[in-house]
Amino acid sequence: MPQIQKKKVSLSERIEFCRGFPLIECRAEQTGTDKIITGYAAVFDSPTDIGGWFTETIRRGAFKKTITEFDQMMLWAHDTNFPLARRSSENLKLREDEKGLWFEARLNNTSWANDAYEAIKNRDVQGMSFGFEVLQVLWRQEGEGDNAKFFRDLLEVKLWEISPVVWPAFDDTSVDARSILAAKFPKIFTPEPITKPDEVHSADHSEAEIEEKIRQESIQRNAKFREAQLRFLELKL
Repeated sequence: MPQIQKKKVSLSERIEFCRGFPLIECRAEQTGTDKIITGYAAVFDSPTDIGGWFTETIRRGAFKKTITEFDQMMLWAHDTNFPLARRSSENLKLREDEKGLWFEARLNNTSWANDAYEAIKNRDVQGMSFGFEVLQVLWRQEGEGDNAKFFRDLLEVKLWEISPVVWPAFDDTSVDARSILAAKFPKIFTPEPITKPDEVHSADHSEAEIEEKIRQESIQRNAKFREAQLRFLELKL
């Protein structure tokens, strides 16, 4: 029987994430001097594996409130030094439809915006990513123990920015999750580094002893990592 838990994430628990998708229905067009790109920054109801830890799905309505309340930006590869468009400047439009989070950006007249436009037009850049915080989430667990599988539905998020990227951020979700664990549980997640063979004097230890020492340290490190992973899942962030 699946275990289901719906949760509003408190302010102290919020962590900024990045997620991304291949560019969908993307168009890059020039009208007069205006360089415009359109497409989807996020897609609904598309289950995605997050580093082998859980499956995440963005549900319809997740962006409905945030795109009316906050001043989102389009950045070049998540870099705040390279803004491309902004809602308050009225050159970035965001809306939800049945497919996902649609955008239209009339890029500002800067060298990096022109470079971004050409890269997207030529299909050198083929991904969109977005930075967000989770406000409301639905967790579901199927199975128990080592056979347990976890599913996270994003019901409401705070959207900070969207970004054209060379590689969609879902490719980096394992790193994303690990960085969260390291911040939350530094003592558990950051054990002593594993001994390297050349760090142990051969006169003091036999080759078999060195190999066994490294094997035991690896087992301990994996156990600590698993403990941190389970703690993270217990938080239901």
